[in-house]
Amino acid sequence: MIYNNLIYFLVIIFVISTDSAPETPQLAPWYGLPLFTAILFAFYRIAGSRFHRVCAGKGKITGTGSSYFSVEKKLSILAVILFTACWYSLDLSYYVEPLTALSEVFSNLAGLILFF
Repeated sequence: MIYNNLIYFLVIIFVISTDSAPETPQLAPWYGLPLFTAILFAFYRIAGSRFHRVCAGKGKITGTGSSYFSVEKKLSILAVILFTACWYSLDLSYYVEPLTALSEVFSNLAGLILFF
Protein backbone atom coordinates (compact mmCIF):
# COMPACT_ATOMS: atom_id res chain seq x y z
CA MET A 1 0.00 0.00 0.00
CA ILE A 2 2.77 2.44 0.84
CA TYR A 3 4.36 1.86 -2.56
CA ASN A 4 1.18 3.10 -4.22
CA ASN A 5 1.41 6.36 -2.30
CA LEU A 6 5.00 6.75 -3.42
CA ILE A 7 3.95 6.26 -7.03
CA TYR A 8 1.23 8.90 -6.65
CA PHE A 9 3.76 11.39 -5.29
CA LEU A 10 6.15 10.59 -8.13
CA VAL A 11 3.39 11.21 -10.67
CA ILE A 12 2.65 14.58 -9.04
CA ILE A 13 6.34 15.50 -9.01
CA PHE A 14 6.49 14.58 -12.70
CA VAL A 15 3.45 16.77 -13.45
CA ILE A 16 4.91 19.68 -11.50
CA SER A 17 8.38 19.47 -12.99
CA THR A 18 7.28 19.13 -16.62
CA ASP A 19 5.04 22.20 -16.62
CA SER A 20 6.40 25.70 -17.10
CA ALA A 21 4.72 28.72 -15.59
CA PRO A 22 2.82 30.97 -18.01
CA GLU A 23 3.34 34.72 -18.01
CA THR A 24 -0.30 35.28 -17.06
CA PRO A 25 -2.81 32.74 -15.78
CA GLN A 26 -5.76 31.71 -17.96
CA LEU A 27 -8.19 32.53 -15.16
CA ALA A 28 -7.89 35.54 -12.91
CA PRO A 29 -7.09 34.67 -9.28
CA TRP A 30 -10.53 35.79 -8.09
CA TYR A 31 -12.06 33.15 -10.40
CA GLY A 32 -9.40 30.47 -10.02
CA LEU A 33 -9.18 30.45 -6.23
CA PRO A 34 -12.91 29.90 -5.61
CA LEU A 35 -12.96 27.24 -8.31
CA PHE A 36 -9.97 25.46 -6.77
CA THR A 37 -11.60 25.72 -3.35
CA ALA A 38 -14.86 24.29 -4.73
CA ILE A 39 -12.97 21.36 -6.28
CA LEU A 40 -11.20 20.67 -2.97
CA PHE A 41 -14.51 20.84 -1.10
CA ALA A 42 -16.15 18.48 -3.60
CA PHE A 43 -13.30 15.99 -3.16
CA TYR A 44 -13.61 16.34 0.61
CA ARG A 45 -17.32 15.51 0.44
CA ILE A 46 -16.78 12.56 -1.93
CA ALA A 47 -13.99 11.13 0.23
CA GLY A 48 -16.03 11.62 3.38
CA SER A 49 -19.05 9.83 1.98
CA ARG A 50 -16.99 6.91 0.64
CA PHE A 51 -15.13 6.38 3.91
CA HIS A 52 -18.35 6.83 5.87
CA ARG A 53 -19.86 3.93 3.94
CA VAL A 54 -16.87 1.72 4.69
CA CYS A 55 -16.69 2.67 8.37
CA ALA A 56 -20.51 2.76 8.81
CA GLY A 57 -20.25 5.95 10.86
CA LYS A 58 -18.95 4.28 14.01
CA GLY A 59 -15.24 4.77 13.53
CA LYS A 60 -14.73 1.07 12.92
CA ILE A 61 -14.26 -0.64 9.63
CA THR A 62 -17.32 -2.84 9.28
CA GLY A 63 -16.36 -4.33 5.94
CA THR A 64 -13.18 -6.11 5.17
CA GLY A 65 -9.86 -4.34 5.23
CA SER A 66 -9.66 -4.82 1.49
CA SER A 67 -12.78 -2.67 0.99
CA TYR A 68 -11.13 0.16 2.92
CA PHE A 69 -7.95 -0.08 0.87
CA SER A 70 -9.97 -0.28 -2.33
CA VAL A 71 -11.71 2.99 -1.47
CA GLU A 72 -8.39 4.54 -0.50
CA LYS A 73 -6.81 3.51 -3.81
CA LYS A 74 -9.72 4.88 -5.88
CA LEU A 75 -9.74 8.17 -4.01
CA SER A 76 -5.97 8.53 -4.34
CA ILE A 77 -6.24 8.09 -8.10
CA LEU A 78 -9.09 10.61 -8.16
CA ALA A 79 -6.94 13.04 -6.16
CA VAL A 80 -4.09 12.71 -8.68
CA ILE A 81 -6.47 13.27 -11.59
CA LEU A 82 -8.15 16.28 -9.99
CA PHE A 83 -4.84 17.85 -9.00
CA THR A 84 -3.40 17.35 -12.47
CA ALA A 85 -6.49 18.90 -14.02
CA CYS A 86 -6.29 21.85 -11.63
CA TRP A 87 -2.54 22.25 -12.17
CA TYR A 88 -2.96 22.63 -15.91
CA SER A 89 -6.37 24.32 -16.18
CA LEU A 90 -6.03 26.76 -13.28
CA ASP A 91 -2.32 27.42 -13.95
CA LEU A 92 -1.22 26.66 -10.42
CA SER A 93 2.37 26.71 -11.66
CA TYR A 94 2.00 30.47 -12.13
CA TYR A 95 1.43 30.90 -8.40
CA VAL A 96 4.33 28.71 -7.23
CA GLU A 97 6.71 30.08 -9.89
CA PRO A 98 8.11 32.89 -7.67
CA LEU A 99 9.57 30.18 -5.45
CA THR A 100 11.78 28.99 -8.32
CA ALA A 101 13.85 32.15 -7.84
CA LEU A 102 14.98 30.59 -4.58
CA SER A 103 15.34 27.07 -5.89
CA GLU A 104 13.54 24.61 -8.12
CA VAL A 105 13.18 22.38 -5.07
CA PHE A 106 10.95 24.96 -3.35
CA SER A 107 8.68 25.12 -6.37
CA ASN A 108 8.26 21.35 -6.43
CA LEU A 109 7.81 21.28 -2.67
CA ALA A 110 5.07 23.94 -2.87
CA GLY A 111 3.30 21.87 -5.52
CA LEU A 112 3.51 18.77 -3.33
CA ILE A 113 2.15 20.72 -0.38
CA LEU A 114 -0.78 21.83 -2.52
CA PHE A 115 -1.41 18.22 -3.49
CA PHE A 116 -1.08 16.94 0.05
